[in-house]
Amino acid sequence: MSEGNLQEWEEYDPRLLDDTQVRQSTLATPRLASQFPQASHETPGASEGPFQLGNAGETQAEMEGKSSILQSRFQFIDFPPCDPVHQGTGDIVYSPWLVDPPSVLGDVSKPLEFTAPTCAISVLCMTIDTPQGPNWYGIAYKRNIQSFNSVNIFCHPHPGHAGMKDSDYQSRGGEWPKLFRYAQNLGFQFSAANSNQILVVPFFSNASYASGGIFTSNWKSILTVIVNGVEAARSLAPGFRSSVNLETFEQRLREGKTLQHKVENIVLSSFSFGRTLLGTLRRGMAGLPGILNEVWDFDGSGGPVPSSSSTVKTLVYDQAVSNSPFGFHVPKQRWSKFAPAKNSDLHGFIPNMLMWHAATESGVGKASHASSAREAPELETQMQTESLIGADSKETVAGAADREGLPENSIELDPYAGIRSAMAPEHANLSANEITLVLGRIPATLVLHRLVHSPEMRQATLASFLGRAARRSVKLNGSDISIPNYFRMVSRLCREVAEQSEAEFKGVRPDRESAPTIERLAQDLPYVGPLGSYLNPLNQAARVVLPGLTSAQKKLLDSIFGASLATSIIRLNPNSFLGTGDCYRTTGNIINMPGKTIDDYHLIHEAAHVWQSQNTGLGVGYAVSALKNMAIAQVLGGDWQKAYDYSKVEKYYIPWRYWNAEQQAHWIQDNRRLPSGWMVGSALPDFGGSIESTGL
Repeated sequence: MSEGNLQEWEEYDPRLLDDTQVRQSTLATPRLASQFPQASHETPGASEGPFQLGNAGETQAEMEGKSSILQSRFQFIDFPPCDPVHQGTGDIVYSPWLVDPPSVLGDVSKPLEFTAPTCAISVLCMTIDTPQGPNWYGIAYKRNIQSFNSVNIFCHPHPGHAGMKDSDYQSRGGEWPKLFRYAQNLGFQFSAANSNQILVVPFFSNASYASGGIFTSNWKSILTVIVNGVEAARSLAPGFRSSVNLETFEQRLREGKTLQHKVENIVLSSFSFGRTLLGTLRRGMAGLPGILNEVWDFDGSGGPVPSSSSTVKTLVYDQAVSNSPFGFHVPKQRWSKFAPAKNSDLHGFIPNMLMWHAATESGVGKASHASSAREAPELETQMQTESLIGADSKETVAGAADREGLPENSIELDPYAGIRSAMAPEHANLSANEITLVLGRIPATLVLHRLVHSPEMRQATLASFLGRAARRSVKLNGSDISIPNYFRMVSRLCREVAEQSEAEFKGVRPDRESAPTIERLAQDLPYVGPLGSYLNPLNQAARVVLPGLTSAQKKLLDSIFGASLATSIIRLNPNSFLGTGDCYRTTGNIINMPGKTIDDYHLIHEAAHVWQSQNTGLGVGYAVSALKNMAIAQVLGGDWQKAYDYSKVEKYYIPWRYWNAEQQAHWIQDNRRLPSGWMVGSALPDFGGSIESTGL
């Protein structure tokens, strides 16, 4: 790879995955180190009406192409971190070094100024189940986003220049995972600008780069699904966002129906050789002229410089030593105050540090009460209370960036930070929502009791009476918390205690409006577990010895488990010695029966155990879970059958992964379907944890 390509592709900030550095100090001080090098922004403009199949101006071929892509499965996925390039999907709070926007303007001899604003973003990844590119997309937006009609499409440089091979594209292997950093690194700058643009980065394969692939003819459908998916995902914890059912939006588009959010404003942005891709998309995206508002070019190459028109505003950034009014010129001499630029090629720094300026100059995605991070002096102080936690959730701990004026759910506080050290290890690492679901109202009641009797409560209450003359924050667990966010946290705890108390004493199910809702497991996925179980030679050998299911039995189980259960290798073992005591017992894929037949009711229960076996690790976790909890129920409750009782875990909204194997099987047996909605984080069974309901 050439030295120039390293500038395009391989700059990143190692602080993003260095938790030890952040935890050793309460202030995550930005350092003048190499920093991620690409940026993209979105900008909106005029409205063209909802995106529906058959919009005016679309050819029959375009309509057929759109219909075709909508037959493919759209899905949010959890994209893993790529150490030390990016943190993957999730919520990230960080302070990158950026060029201070006001310093960009003016004489080319004047130096740029640099600052590190606090940025809070959410990062998603969407895939489309098709072999054609681009079939995966990086998405980023500010955490307190207020509107969903403005999209910034970022055109990355040619992947072949960075050694990325199409043979690795479908699996996202090789060098391809590094490409995902564009979503994170450019997304920070939209947060800094307080912009409501949704950054979308289509990741083009080498084969699709020249033509724009499926994106040019299907961009309306793809972006419409994305913006509606973002709105559905933003209120969910990062671990639940992959459960958003994008197929609902696809179905409505296939039917020609209008969705809640439509894309009304488009910004095309590019870096380096991405200028050629931008030109390809601009020419090939049918219907784009009506809603294309702006074009941003960051030190582009490979094609003509984009020009403005009466309807399209163009922002061009280059290294020209010129005072020409066309574009923004940032030659080497202007970077004297930024040490890393002294002996470096500026190429990668330009999008990485100037997209904040573009988003500030942009007329697209302006917040209704816009105030840039530069205009909020409190953010520097609040950064002292921020830290990045583990890569799984990346949520901020108590005291992280409590900003007045942000919506309640924009950056969540941890109300249990003060008592986590007293919890058992398996509980201490649960999220705030999971603590309530697993442990009930006791933790919330304890924390609320402490807050009500604390001097901070009296200070906050008095401050609310004094208004502008009052203090603006109180101390909580060693961190400064703004008065509004302090009361929001107290309100949340009061609601938690009220709901749990009502459920316990009146038998009313708590109304969890924020609980994630997803459809049951898709019935057409090639699940790895069932496939591996089917290919296992021992299971194939059992097919020769024991009888299988009838066609009617297979049809029944297929309607419940779909492709997540390999019914063809389920064997029935009549008159088995393991069926003594008039009990059915399942060992792997074999259902051992006390007699010669099995009715549908018992078949579903035992098939649920096969489902558990096929979809977990070594396949024996379900048996350990069942035997362990039946023994506990017998010893502590006097009846081993209490281990089957799922009434309490269902009543108190305990997630599916905390149910024991018998509770899961009994619920599927009674409901004749797989779990959905609030029950699941991952609908597949998981018996690897140490927390499990006993049914008592």
